[in-house]
Amino acid sequence: MIEGILYNGKKFPDYVFTETVASYLFVEFDFVFDEEFWRVVKKFLEDNNVKEIIVENLEPDYPFVERIEVKGLPAEFIKSARSLTLAGFFADKASLFMITEECLIYTPENKELFCIVLDRASGLGIIGFSTLRKADVVGNLDIKDVPDYLTMNFGGKELPSTFKDTLYKNWKFPLLQ
Repeated sequence: MIEGILYNGKKFPDYVFTETVASYLFVEFDFVFDEEFWRVVKKFLEDNNVKEIIVENLEPDYPFVERIEVKGLPAEFIKSARSLTLAGFFADKASLFMITEECLIYTPENKELFCIVLDRASGLGIIGFSTLRKADVVGNLDIKDVPDYLTMNFGGKELPSTFKDTLYKNWKFPLLQ
C-alpha cells in the first residue's frame, strides 16, 4: 500500500478508504476512462494546485504506474490508459482499460486530497476526498442509487445478502424498506 494515501487496500464492498476520508462519490467504472470525466475533474485538480496524478494498476499483477500532468488532461490520461501499449499480458498488445480489474489514481503532491479506486467487478469508480467538498467535483455525474446500480452488475438479481449487508454497514446507505 502507498504510504499516506486515502486507500486502505481493501476490496469493495469492504470500506476501501482510510478514516481520513470525509466524503466520497461513486461513478461508473467505464466513465473514469472517458474524456468527459477528466474535463470535469481537471477543474477540481487545478483549483487545488495539483500538477500531476499517478495511475497505478493493482489487479491483475501487471506493472503499470503512469504519471500524468494535469495540464495535459484529458488527452494524456486517455492516451495512457486506452492506448494498446501493454505487451505480455495477452497474446496481442492491450491497454490499461482492457486489463485492469482494480486501479488507483491519486496525486503524489497531496496524497490526502483525493483518491480514485476503480473496481471492474462492481463496475465502480469510488472517489474519496479528505474534505466534504465533493459536489462540484463531478457535478451530476455520480451514481445516486448505488445498490440499484449494483443490481445491474448482478444480472438484475437481488444483491447477495452478505454483499448487501456489508455494503449498507460500511457505506452507510439508508436501508430500503
